[in-house]
Amino acid sequence: MAGAADPWADWLLHRRDGDDPATRAAAVTALTRIRDRLLWDVGLTGGERVLDVGCGDGLIGLRAAELVGPDGHVTFSDISEALLDHCREATRAAGLETRCSFVISALPELPGIPAEAFDAVTLRSVLIYVQDKAGSLRAMLRALRPGGRLGLFEPINRFGVSGRDGRLWGFAVDGVEDLAARVIAACAADAPEAENMLGFDERDLFALTLSAGFTDVRMDYHAEVLDGTPPALDIDAFLSTAPNPLAPTYAELITAVLSDGEAARLRDRLARAFNSGDHRRRAAVVHLTARRPDPLSI
Repeated sequence: MAGAADPWADWLLHRRDGDDPATRAAAVTALTRIRDRLLWDVGLTGGERVLDVGCGDGLIGLRAAELVGPDGHVTFSDISEALLDHCREATRAAGLETRCSFVISALPELPGIPAEAFDAVTLRSVLIYVQDKAGSLRAMLRALRPGGRLGLFEPINRFGVSGRDGRLWGFAVDGVEDLAARVIAACAADAPEAENMLGFDERDLFALTLSAGFTDVRMDYHAEVLDGTPPALDIDAFLSTAPNPLAPTYAELITAVLSDGEAARLRDRLARAFNSGDHRRRAAVVHLTARRPDPLSI
């Protein structure tokens, strides 16, 4: 449930994919591509020290620990103690525990993270949950040694919701537009963090990174609108997932907003759209790298 004691761990380990093996496998494949691109961009080498901010289930940190080798070190940091415990166990299973440490910390201030201690800072889909993005970037600059690199990936959710075209979660809903409108209204009303997730775009992120004091800022922006690519193997698997840790599952939202009969009508329409491939996916993301200035290299 969205009200779980640790929504971050609950979402990453269960509700992100609804505990559906096929949905989970597809997500891991996509996230692994993002991880590999991010770590390639940041250019880790043996012996370096890395801070993985908002480490989540450890996908980035574990691979970083392999890349820096036995003389390097990776600090996993997250707001969730349960996720850090999950990462500890994963590093033990991989035989990497001697080159890893774990710190409860969070943006925008990164308490407990030393200054000028890291060659690289990595994060994926973390800034979208933080109100003070400028302060967050300054905190990561502080954690880097002079010349240290930042590598991040963020979705630009403003693009994703900017052209719904009368659809609900990308699915055609003609014939039940009134029900879909009520669900959309509930999404907006029940999203206290919506401004954090939607209140910035790629230009804002680029400008904030420069303003924080980074140099050599590079960004790749990718946007797409794809038709006929449903986000799961069947409608039930999709409805059992939640779009983020602070949201209910799609099924929970429908149940909370509509009567049983209305919910059944909407679900049937979504199922027909799903089965016919009448789905439109809008998504935009950025990969960004930057460097802390090094006065000695000027």
